[in-house]
Amino acid sequence: MFKKIIKRVSISLDVACVTWITLHQVLTVVEDKRYPPLGELVEVKGKQMHIYQKGKGKQTIVLLAGLGTPAPAVDF
Repeated sequence: MFKKIIKRVSISLDVACVTWITLHQVLTVVEDKRYPPLGELVEVKGKQMHIYQKGKGKQTIVLLAGLGTPAPAVDF
């Protein structure tokens, strides 16, 4: 009896994890198409870096986001 309960719980958790991962992947693709990034992508040392620039002048301010900020240009 106990083994059946453990097996059912394990299967339920497996199904929930697979569903969660699949939904995340699908929604990531949908959001990438729906919300294009602000700014532009430039190549830096063979990799793509997303930049957003605004204004002109002698002084330059560089803002570096961290800790997984999804939209740093919007944060600042």
